[in-house]
Parts: sequence; C-alpha cells; structure tokens
Amino acid sequence: MIMLFVMLAALAFSSISALLGRSKPMLYTSVMLLVLNDFILVPVRGTIPSALLLAFSSWPDLFVLVGFIAYAIWFGHSPRIPEMPTWFWRLVAIMVFITLQGIVFGLMRGSLFGVIANARTYVLPLFLPLALYANGAFQGREPIRMLMVIFTLAIAMAAYSAYLSITFNGDPASIWYFDFIFNTKVSGGLADRFVTYQVVRGGHLRAAGFLISAVDYSIFCGLILVPALCGALFFRSLKYRIYSFVAVIACVVGTELSRTRVAYSIFAVSMGMLCLYRLLGIRKAAQQVLISITLVVMFLGLVAVAPSLFDASVNGRIGQFLETLVTFRPQGWGFGATTNLATNFKDSMYLSSIGALGASALLFWYVLFTVHRKAAQSLMASRPRTDDYALRMGAVMAMASAWFAFGVHYFIGGSGCAMLFLLLFAAIRDPERRPARTTKIGRSLPDTVKSANSEPLRAAS
Repeated sequence: MIMLFVMLAALAFSSISALLGRSKPMLYTSVMLLVLNDFILVPVRGTIPSALLLAFSSWPDLFVLVGFIAYAIWFGHSPRIPEMPTWFWRLVAIMVFITLQGIVFGLMRGSLFGVIANARTYVLPLFLPLALYANGAFQGREPIRMLMVIFTLAIAMAAYSAYLSITFNGDPASIWYFDFIFNTKVSGGLADRFVTYQVVRGGHLRAAGFLISAVDYSIFCGLILVPALCGALFFRSLKYRIYSFVAVIACVVGTELSRTRVAYSIFAVSMGMLCLYRLLGIRKAAQQVLISITLVVMFLGLVAVAPSLFDASVNGRIGQFLETLVTFRPQGWGFGATTNLATNFKDSMYLSSIGALGASALLFWYVLFTVHRKAAQSLMASRPRTDDYALRMGAVMAMASAWFAFGVHYFIGGSGCAMLFLLLFAAIRDPERRPARTTKIGRSLPDTVKSANSEPLRAAS
C-alpha cells in the first residue's frame, strides 16, 4: 500500500507540474511506471475497490490528457514549449482516426471494457511520447538522463529476477503475479497447463522482473540491450560507457533468466543493422525497414520448407498468415478482436493490427515508420562519438530490429514497446522554438534560440 501512495503522489505532482509548464516530472514518472505499474498494482488487486484500481491503471491516459492540455495552455507563453512541426500533427490526426475506427467497429462485436483495453495497448504507447514531445520533455540533456534511468531499471529487474530464480521453490503459485495471470487467462479459455508453462519451464522459473510476462521481459531486455551496447561503444563520457556496459550485462542476465529467445533475435538483427550502417552506409529508415521485412519473409519461408527445425509455436505462424488472408475485412474487426485471449489472436503485430484495423493498419505502420525516419534523420545529422549520437544510434537500431520482431511477435503495448517509442522521440531533434509572447503585465519572457542542431536536421530532411 505504501507503493500505491507513492504512485499517487508521483502522479499528482507530475500532472500539476506539467500544467505549470514543467514536463520533466511527467517524463520520469512515465519511465518508472512503464516498468513498475504491474509490480505496484497486481499485488493490491482484491484489497482496494476495482474502480480505484482502474483509475490507477489509467495513468497513461491521464498523462496524455494533461500533456496536450498543458501544451494548449503554455504554447507561445513559455520558452520551453516549441511549435510542433506538420508531421507531428499529422501523426496525432492519424492516431485519433485509428482510435475511433478501432473502437467503433470493436463495439459491434465486443464489450466496451475489452475494446477500450485493447485500444489502449495500440495507441497509448504512441500518444504518451507525443504528449511529452509536445511539452519539450526531451530537450537538452533529458534524453541522456532518461536513458540512464532506463538502464537503472534494467539492472534492478535483472537483480530481482536473479533473486526470484534463486529462491524459487518449484511452485508457480509462490510467484507474486501467478494468481493474477492464472485467473485472467483461464477465465479467458486458456488451459491450465499453458498458463503454468508461461511461468515455469522444465522446473525452472521463467523470470519476468517487475513485469508479469517472461516474453514481455525478454522483449524489454532485447530492446534495451541495443542502446546499452551502443552506449558502451559510442558514449563520450567514460562513466556513461561503464554504466551502459553494466546494463548490457543486466539485459543478458535477464534474457537468460526469462528463458525466452526473442531478445536474442532482436539483438542479432540490430547488430546486423549496426554493421550495415557503419560499414556500408545503409542509414535510411526505408532501407532498414526493407531489410527487416525481407528477413521476416526469409524466416517464414524457412519455416515453411523445413518445419521439423522449429517447434509448434513457430510452425503455427504460417497458418496465422494464411488465416489472416481469409478473414481480412477492409474496415477491420475493431479493437478487442486480436487480444491475447481471443480465438483469432495472431503472434505478429502486423497480423494483429490488420485484424483490428483492416486497411487502416497501413496508417498505423506509417506512424511507426515516420517516427523511425525522423529519428534516423537526426542520427545522420549527429556528430559521431557524442552522447546524442550514442542514444540516437541505439534507438534507431532497436527500431530497425523491431520491424523484424513485429513479424513474429504480438509485440505491442508492452513495457519494451513503450520504452522504444520514448527513446525514438528522445532521439528526434528538438523542433525550432518560437519567441515567447508578451505577458499580460507587460513583461516578456526571454526569447529562445533555435535548437543547436536544427539546421542539420533540415538539411537531412
């Protein structure tokens, strides 16, 4: 309960600070809660009213609302609030359209709660960094500090996972989140043995850190491992390089303890992209996406011609692609149609988004690509061997590998996915800021200079 009160205080302080024109508390609270949300809320289920629990779980929705209200209040009156470029508002409009479409068609076949819950997994990981970006949360050194906080969380989760693995007595019910996922997924139609398999494999715990899914934890480790290694290689500061190396070790340990291989596939693809970037000059986002999609096709082709090399879960992905062609609807089935408890759940973000949004899935992918492209342009305009270069390289390479992971994993709405989008927006250069308007009492806030690197960005665009 103490952690619940701390969470409440952090939410209140961050929201009030944002409305007063300071977005840093909201940024760091978001990073912390993306990892600690389940760790705080799952143990208190059943001890506090469900309505109160739902309110706490809706903190991303609160931050998105507060973020855009704060932008409307302070735009033109604060030197910290920049004028948003056209591409930003284009993405916001697309996300609003996707949200409305998915909810409308989802309500035709599902409950309001299920539809809203599934909609949040798609749109909040993007709306949250959009709201933070609009309020200038990623200006100055904040992206580097945010990355260090993420590394700290990765190290803490690895240590906690090691503790749980060492003290595990073989009974899955002894894990703090087992009762929650067991009741949730069994009530959704999943067999008991499959739920147990998600927690224990071969008598060994599949650690999940502060999360409630070993797969989500492995994805988190794989995505954070990429910027951690880039930081160890490219950070200018020695202390940052050492801390990044510790984060690399923590992510590897976490991946091993999760007993899930997805992190290694993400890491392998990202390192291949890094080599192509540095050695062959393959730097554009479109090139990286094309390579990742090609790898997905090659992987599925290998599964189709040599199914004996893979287990049943991998072989089942071929059938899912074929089923999507048969059940495709241009308007989609709506949100709630492709959750991990639905009969038409697909082990691929591409297939799941097609099932939910139909042809509008292309718009969703366009949003992801635009963020990737803007971050890649910022990377190309950065000076090598600087801290900004290290962060941007890690974010871009992680996103480049994510396009491959999208093809073989659901991979949406989890902590790793949300962290990736935060890193991408942190990697995008600050837009040019407007001079502040004159206040009512006749005093003018100081003019702000243009972002130091805005001109190289414009040239790269």
